[in-house]
Amino acid sequence: MSDAPVDDEREAPNAGLTRGELISAASALALLMLMFGVAWFGLDRIPGAAATSSPAATSENAWDALSVIRWLLLVTILVAFGALAIHAGRPTRVTVARVRLALLALGTLSAAALIYRVLLQLPSPDRVPDQKLGGVVGMFAALGVAFGAYEAIREQRARLFGPVARAGARGLASNRPGR
Repeated sequence: MSDAPVDDEREAPNAGLTRGELISAASALALLMLMFGVAWFGLDRIPGAAATSSPAATSENAWDALSVIRWLLLVTILVAFGALAIHAGRPTRVTVARVRLALLALGTLSAAALIYRVLLQLPSPDRVPDQKLGGVVGMFAALGVAFGAYEAIREQRARLFGPVARAGARGLASNRPGR
């Protein structure tokens, strides 16, 4: 007997890649670009100050404004890219499932943190009185990562259990009494 894993536990290099993983990776790429390239929070002018005495408008991107959440977002982005990269080898279904579950957890946590930080509680109300479009779009990108991970898990379950569930349903229908 060989110690090599059974063939049916392994997936072909691209057979396990799902539409959900592509959605997560595209959303993670958008989130990465938004984190550094777009203003998320800003200050048009100091409240109560005359327009001539206030300093020029300032803004901050997510990397500068979100001191703790930025690390969560960065890990989420890396796991989303890792979920695609893992298919370059021949991963087991268990490994792929664990990566997808980790991505779902991180994506959901990132989206919840951004919903709280962008919509409910600004990073520092004394310096940043409003959110910019980048923050809202970034929040939707984080939601896209979570949604893509959910879809990847759902697609994997349908691929693994779909034929079994359909066969079981046909078997139950044919075994009804009186038929």
